[in-house]
Amino acid sequence: MADILATLFRFKQFLFEYVPLFLAAWLCLAVATGVITAVMRREADSISAGSPLLKRRPLRWLWQLLLVLLGQPGKESPALNFSGWQFFGLAAAVPGLVATSLIGSEAVWLRLVLAAIFAPALNRIFVSIVLRRMENPERQLPETGPSASLAAVLATFQPAPGERRATIIQVIWKGFTGQVERAVIPLIIGFGLASAVTIYVPSHSLIPWLGESAWPGPYLAAVLVTPFQMVGGAEVALASAMLVKGASLGTAMSVMLAAPVAAFSMLRQVRSTRKIRTVALYLVAVWVTAGTLGAAVDGIGRLLDM
Repeated sequence: MADILATLFRFKQFLFEYVPLFLAAWLCLAVATGVITAVMRREADSISAGSPLLKRRPLRWLWQLLLVLLGQPGKESPALNFSGWQFFGLAAAVPGLVATSLIGSEAVWLRLVLAAIFAPALNRIFVSIVLRRMENPERQLPETGPSASLAAVLATFQPAPGERRATIIQVIWKGFTGQVERAVIPLIIGFGLASAVTIYVPSHSLIPWLGESAWPGPYLAAVLVTPFQMVGGAEVALASAMLVKGASLGTAMSVMLAAPVAAFSMLRQVRSTRKIRTVALYLVAVWVTAGTLGAAVDGIGRLLDM
């Protein structure tokens, strides 16, 4: 009974510690989404599909980055499916980065750097190697990265025929509530697992498997977190609890990279047009890439300590 009460108390601590940061991040993202949506809709009205502006690579990169970081709740851009931009947006979600600041500012920068490596590596392994080898000749892969059509990106900001355009306030409110709704269950799972690890898992049991000297730790952690669907920063609480119990920094980074990109939303996209074994290959690619980057962090850390 005492352990259960201690777990509930730690769960409440996680709520008070993390939720204010998430609320602030969600609100800022919602406001930015409303402003950017209004600007991009106005630009979409004035730019035609044949405009030379669409051929300018810097503009295309900028607008795709804005879509990845801000996006629109409930909408997916077909131009970003299976792209490095999408993987980066998941592995370095703004609320996740904000929550990672509780671990330390160095962890925030390290997560950004690893996500910038992780995204093109995973995109290369999965899209360029796995999908293209399994692709039927008559079926065309979705366009990815900066080569995707900016016209398709702009189309995501165009309302359907007869649909009244929402005001900025409506977009902000929809963005905020959409983020909250999507995050509730993952946060409960993340806080619950972090609380259980803090109370029930002794350090002497975790360190041999996930500690600094355990080189398979990042690979093992990437496998363990995959089923729990911790996205949008929910994985940070578990990574923090593992660090407190003696896990290595590379193991924590592996958790924060692997958990978001193994979400059901990504798996549905993988499964939508291809065979079920493609999902398994995708998860293997996530595991190998995240685990290798985590192991590299631990290896560099050991070298620096020598």
